[in-house]
Amino acid sequence: MKLADHDRLASVLVRANDVGLAHRYGLMVDREPPPQTARLTPREIEVMDLVAAGLLNHEIAQTLFITESTVKAHVRHVYEKLEVRVRSEAVAKWLTRPYG
Repeated sequence: MKLADHDRLASVLVRANDVGLAHRYGLMVDREPPPQTARLTPREIEVMDLVAAGLLNHEIAQTLFITESTVKAHVRHVYEKLEVRVRSEAVAKWLTRPYG
């Protein structure tokens, strides 16, 4: 691949917010590191999707077939990873994440 093609492809992938794909193909792109949301586990992502949808902990527990205390643990871990202190902050950060 010619350098111009490389730069053009890297630029397209960055504009499409697919830095992961760019890195997978060995393209180096100038971009800030992935947001904290990239560090969430698949279960934490499920929980945050339901939190953002307005479900309460006991409703999330019923939906995911887990205990309410497990939901609380996931929410606590999400707060730590997103560096927030309250549910509304977590939802705001979750809904405005750049990608994912």
